[in-house]
Amino acid sequence: KNALIVSDFPINTYRTVEEARSNAAKLVEAGAHSVKLEGGLRQADKVKAIVDDGIPVMGHLGMLPQRVKEEGGYKKKGKSDLEIEALLEGALALQEAGCFSIVLESVIPNASRQLTDQLNIPTIGIGCGKGNCDGEIAVITDVTGAYPWFVPPFATQRADLAGQTTEAVKAYLAAMKNR
Repeated sequence: KNALIVSDFPINTYRTVEEARSNAAKLVEAGAHSVKLEGGLRQADKVKAIVDDGIPVMGHLGMLPQRVKEEGGYKKKGKSDLEIEALLEGALALQEAGCFSIVLESVIPNASRQLTDQLNIPTIGIGCGKGNCDGEIAVITDVTGAYPWFVPPFATQRADLAGQTTEAVKAYLAAMKNR
């Protein structure tokens, strides 16, 4: 009833300011209340344009799933002073451009705490340690065990959806063979 619907921009749908504005409008038209995009400094112009169009934007820093191959895999961010400085520069640019909050994904706890303390907007952590961000996200595929071949070390799997799905399909196939 009072949920905020934040739509993630699909990969390669916000390469230019014009493309970002157009696709943000389409996402809102489809029912989103706001949009989320990955990246810091290089996304600030897009964030500002979307916000200027009246659409709230959530940022996303740290491990960026849409760029995981470019970045050499799933790795913790904020391990060095240089990485923390780059994250902070990106976070401040997103805040200045108008983001209402920023997701920090797989950022080491100390760096997450530093970023949270230096921003005036909420941070929402994914795998950033307990209490280092203003809020926390649990990814549904991690919680449900939908992808057993990849469960992040910080995730708590609460079900075995992949296993249940496999068993259901086997039962269906057996029933079809025995008709």
